[in-house]
Amino acid sequence: MNRLISYIIFSIASTCLFGQTDSLETQPEVIIVKTADIPVMNAVKMTNNPSIEDSIIAAPKIIYGVVKKQIPVTFDVDPIKPARMKGEPLKSLSKVHLKGGFGNYNNTMFEGYANNSRSRKHSVGASVQHFASQGGINDVGYNGFSHNGASLFGKKFLKKHMLQGALNYDRDALRYYGYNPEENSAYNKDNTKQWFSKSGADMRLMSFIKDSTKLNYETNLSYYNLMDKGGLMENNGKLSVNFRKYYLPKDSSLITNQIIRLNTSLDFNNFYNGLEAKGNGLFMIHPHFTASGDKFRINFGGSMFVEAFENTASFHFYPNAHIKYNVLQEMLIPYAGIKGGIERTNYNSLTSENPFLITYSNVLNKKTPYDAYGGVRGAFSSKMAFNIMASRKRVVNMPFFINRYDLGFNVDLNGDINYYRWGGNTFNVIYDTVDVTTIDAQLSYIKTEKINVIARGEYYMYQLQNEVEAWHLPDWKATVSGTYNIKNKIIIRADIFAISERKALGYDSTATYIGIDDIGIEMYTQKLPWIIDINLGAEYRYNKKISAFVNFNNIASMNYYEWNKYPSQGFNFMGGLSYSFWEK
Repeated sequence: MNRLISYIIFSIASTCLFGQTDSLETQPEVIIVKTADIPVMNAVKMTNNPSIEDSIIAAPKIIYGVVKKQIPVTFDVDPIKPARMKGEPLKSLSKVHLKGGFGNYNNTMFEGYANNSRSRKHSVGASVQHFASQGGINDVGYNGFSHNGASLFGKKFLKKHMLQGALNYDRDALRYYGYNPEENSAYNKDNTKQWFSKSGADMRLMSFIKDSTKLNYETNLSYYNLMDKGGLMENNGKLSVNFRKYYLPKDSSLITNQIIRLNTSLDFNNFYNGLEAKGNGLFMIHPHFTASGDKFRINFGGSMFVEAFENTASFHFYPNAHIKYNVLQEMLIPYAGIKGGIERTNYNSLTSENPFLITYSNVLNKKTPYDAYGGVRGAFSSKMAFNIMASRKRVVNMPFFINRYDLGFNVDLNGDINYYRWGGNTFNVIYDTVDVTTIDAQLSYIKTEKINVIARGEYYMYQLQNEVEAWHLPDWKATVSGTYNIKNKIIIRADIFAISERKALGYDSTATYIGIDDIGIEMYTQKLPWIIDINLGAEYRYNKKISAFVNFNNIASMNYYEWNKYPSQGFNFMGGLSYSFWEK
């Protein structure tokens, strides 16, 4: 600031000097040489700072108080809709489905089914079946047959249980046509007729508690009455109660879950063959335990049977164990086990296998003291799987069917009586103890729903205790079955069955001699030719309601013998339509 003021004064003075130039031109020049020292006085600054003048007021004394009052508070919960996976809409269902067809040999077929639509509470329905044929087999007796059946069924879904029941009726009619009508004039269409009438009912109550650690159970009650033309009557009733419970291990990392099961059943059968009545009771209790892990499964237990026959009772125990181990992610699973038990044998089971059985037949339950097996199953890929198994079992009271021949005689010129056997168009059942070795191989190929092929081969070896041959049983069987689905529009099915030669007991002297019977008549074995049966069928689905089908059976046209003296139909076909309606 001092320098600034000095500079201003000096400038003013210089200006004044230049302004007097004209008046000094006449004057003598005066030169003054001296350093200027002009003092500048300090400026007086004004100090005017702001100030705050405030009066002090005493703060009032405030007293706080709490008012006790409850304020109502409401909490409204807005429900959240459960998450759902959005999928395809449910397809409409038809309540009625009809199917009918006609073929050569005057073969007729009809099936009808009726059921309610989808329901969370119940299901109820009915069905009828019919199949009949005029036979068409040459050089034997009249061989027409028929099957008719009807059933009513229903289910009731409860909160934790399901109640199911059904009423059934079946009637089968056939002829004992295994004779030559030119050589056996005593037989005709009427006196060779046989029919079976079977009516029954069954009921089932099953629990499905969601908590798997709770005890679940299932109860089944069934009854049927069987009659035939010969005056036979059979009644069978069976009650079974099964329990199961899951356990989750607490301190084991090896075992992931455990299941304890207890199966019990009471089976009573009464048989009247026109001459005598026989009753047979069979009680079974079967506890078993299952433990499984990530790669293994073990099942072991036992079956205890009490068999009551007439005035005697016997106790039987059979082992039951099974183990498998997953070696390579479901690609290779070896397994082994042993099992045994008693299988109910009665007139119903025997005639289901061989309907040409004579009315007056004896029945004995089939017992299997042991059935030891082992094998390996797995898959080559996601489409191809296999199973190879070998087993060895002993069967007590194994049923075999042999032709029943009537006794005849004639008197020669010398007055001697010659006995002979004739007929053979019905069968008796005999029993023997048999050791059976089986080798079984299966191969399947499944490509989604388009191609499905299954091939299976079985080989058997028999060791009999009393009989010469395992009558009517094959040494091997082979089957190949497949379906081909073309865009769910055309379905093609094919089956090929092949069965080896079998042996039958007879009195034909052109066969192999094996001995004499109880009255001294020579007996012979007769070979039944091997069987090959090729079947082909196709279905065309016009739409979801209407379709057409055609089936060709026994394309090789072999009149093969499943039972001695009973040839089968040759080539036969059937075509027809199916129709579904009453949709909802």
